[in-house]
Amino acid sequence: MFPNDLSTATSIIISDDAAAIASANSALEGVRTFFVVIAAIVFGFAGLTFVTAAFIVPQAAQQLETDTKRLRPGLWEEFEAKLEEGETMAVRPDLLQDLGKIMQPIIIQDFEDSANSKGGDGSGSGASGSGKSTTTSSSGSSMVDNDQWTD
Repeated sequence: MFPNDLSTATSIIISDDAAAIASANSALEGVRTFFVVIAAIVFGFAGLTFVTAAFIVPQAAQQLETDTKRLRPGLWEEFEAKLEEGETMAVRPDLLQDLGKIMQPIIIQDFEDSANSKGGDGSGSGASGSGKSTTTSSSGSSMVDNDQWTD
């Protein structure tokens, strides 16, 4: 009788220890997962920052330079004069942002003027403005629906 009681007590102690170890491992897995997610977010932001600094900002500076020289000659040179020796607009986001604020309404107006001149009627859209236009073909007059999503 005594050996069975000892065996039962031992298995209870072992099962309690196993449950405590399993609980501790579960908590450690949660902490490990948390830190892996935090590390992934940090590396993601670092990668996004690198891509922005290496590719997007220089491309935006180049496009802004092109538009500024085309629409407001002399304004680009005014901002370039504010640069230190060896600096470019791509490494001075403060100047790039200031120039962008000045040029934004000018670029938008140029875009609207360009779109209106291509529209032919001065409104930039069809005569009715509803997405439908009337066209005359060699076979006669017909209604053409330019909205591909209507049935």
